[in-house]
Amino acid sequence: MKRLSCFLSITAILLVFIGCDDTTGNIGNSIVPEKDIIIAQTDTCNATSRTIMANDSILANSNEVYLGQYTDKESGTVFNSGFITQFACSEDFIFPEKVIGDSAKYTTLRLYFNEYFGDSLNAMKCEIYELDYTLVEGKPYYTNITPEEFYEEGKEPLATKTFNAVDYTQHDTILNGDYTRHIEITLPNRVGNRFIDKFYETDSKGDSIGRTYFANSEAFINNVFKGIHVKCTQGDGTILNIYRINL
Repeated sequence: MKRLSCFLSITAILLVFIGCDDTTGNIGNSIVPEKDIIIAQTDTCNATSRTIMANDSILANSNEVYLGQYTDKESGTVFNSGFITQFACSEDFIFPEKVIGDSAKYTTLRLYFNEYFGDSLNAMKCEIYELDYTLVEGKPYYTNITPEEFYEEGKEPLATKTFNAVDYTQHDTILNGDYTRHIEITLPNRVGNRFIDKFYETDSKGDSIGRTYFANSEAFINNVFKGIHVKCTQGDGTILNIYRINL
């Protein structure tokens, strides 16, 4: 009886070891037709690669731009991005009624962004410079461009703005609704008043010529407002993806 008991114990142990076999190589093959079984094999081949330095000279004409600065902690690489932009004017734009004097009380610039990377609470600061020279239509501009070449050296900024990626002064119901994230920057009233004065400008004979300045985007850029340079001056840790700019 003891021998039988010992024999049964050994048999049970063997069955346990057999039952715990983790070999799964044949799982599924038993139900796959022989003609569908794929035989896989491995091989080794040699490949070469090389790195080409772009020197930041990447074509930069885009409808979407980035604003901010971010330093990669692993490599120490600093990414800083600002942009130059010009404004489109609708065809044959007109003011709804005659506006005279210092009536442009609110001249604002809005930078709309749909995404951001980094710290939402990071304090950022940007400066706005008005361009003195226009971009050449059809000319390719690259990321190693020097924006300061488009306005006079030592020129004061039109405005400065300190902001965060997320405006927590807004109520949660607004932020979680259809609110469009944007940065609103107040510009000097002289900018808006210049638009008004240009629109009602006349020639030496008293004939109106101002409307021709607003006939299309090209006329507006060449005669009224050449564009702006938005420059990030503070706030390492956040990058905004800006898709629309309104003045």
